[in-house]
Amino acid sequence: MKVYSPLIGMFDSGVGGLTVLAEAVRLLPAARFFYYADSAFAPYGEKSRDEILARCFYIADEMTKRGASAICVACNTATSSAIVEMRRRYTIPIVGMEPALKPAVESCPAGKILVLGTTFTIHEPKYQALLRRFGEMREIVSLPCPGLVNLIEAGEKDSPAMKRCLQELLKGHQLHEFSAVVLGCTHFVYLKKNLREFFGGGVQFFDGNSGTARQLARVLTERGKQSKVDATCSKESITFETSGDSEHVLPLCRNLISELLNSSQTISV
Repeated sequence: MKVYSPLIGMFDSGVGGLTVLAEAVRLLPAARFFYYADSAFAPYGEKSRDEILARCFYIADEMTKRGASAICVACNTATSSAIVEMRRRYTIPIVGMEPALKPAVESCPAGKILVLGTTFTIHEPKYQALLRRFGEMREIVSLPCPGLVNLIEAGEKDSPAMKRCLQELLKGHQLHEFSAVVLGCTHFVYLKKNLREFFGGGVQFFDGNSGTARQLARVLTERGKQSKVDATCSKESITFETSGDSEHVLPLCRNLISELLNSSQTISV
């Protein structure tokens, strides 16, 4: 039986969006994925809104030229900056991200909630509206985290420099008071192990990755772009490209997606 294999475009300012890609691959085994790591312009969280919007249009234009059936903006900052304009510009589905504040509030009835995000995301109206919506229900601390994305992009997620950076960011907070940590940047999902060293085993982590992947699957199904097939019917196909140093970024992408998927995939570069 011939299985329809939609092409899904996905991008981030670097390798953070791979954490979303891994969830999408598991949910959409018949799909092909084109992942663009915009590492030359990382981190988006330190750019202006106009700069981010220009990058989103540039990348999405290329993805539509290649025949993408949908585009996933696998970045909270880019979603906040550009998702409205992108949906006006393109006719294919555009799926974005949102910090997982709602599931954190609903799942953790007691204790403070800490939201880790880029400086841009934390101050954007989209996140501030979300904060107003749930801030009356719980005590929520929003923490901008400059420097973390740069270290992850450099391949130093487990380095002493990362530990020092986290120590500096978290100092002054009574960490035992938090019951939930919302990872409001896709890059930060790589840091769960590091963060547990500070918070211990009692805290729960939340991110928007699985919800984004489920929404991607829903819109493809609604538009008839997804075949319901068993995961054994086809191999995942992922193509990586980057605006950055390909000799550094592409091997990093392959290594990280392999860690996230924990299984053999067909990956072309």
